[in-house]
Amino acid sequence: TVSYEKKFPRTLPAFQYASFDDYVAAANNTNLFVKGYVTGIISKSVNATNNCIYVDDMSGNGGYYVYGLAEDPAGIVSIGDVVMVNGDKDLYNGTHELKNATVTVLEEPAVNVVAKDFTSVYASATALDDAALVGPQAQLVKICGVTITTQGDNGYYHFKLGELESY
Repeated sequence: TVSYEKKFPRTLPAFQYASFDDYVAAANNTNLFVKGYVTGIISKSVNATNNCIYVDDMSGNGGYYVYGLAEDPAGIVSIGDVVMVNGDKDLYNGTHELKNATVTVLEEPAVNVVAKDFTSVYASATALDDAALVGPQAQLVKICGVTITTQGDNGYYHFKLGELESY
């Protein structure tokens, strides 16, 4: 048996996570890897309709809504875990999502999760679709001084801060 060897010089680019801006700009069905820390868990094991997680980007620029996980996230991740998410970008009713995703825990409770104070951002917004409000979607935030006004027919609560009211 005769064998031949041929070498081809190849350089592989270094692995990089998509930034939050890359994620927002990506076309639907683009496969992305993102890195962040878990800020919320939605689980069928506690009677939710889907398995999902919220992940804040490590840069603090925004968050990722990881929708429809095949596995129950309550058994995989904890609040504060640093994770790598690989999934397909989707835009559903204006919400950026990662679907068909897998989640890998990189560091277990590595981050002390603290909500970003969005009170002044919300108070200075002129409409609920203001870019300052919707740009950093899926991020864990708090809004202080809110008054719950009513509960709508759809089960969502309406709230008011100053003159701006949600519906």
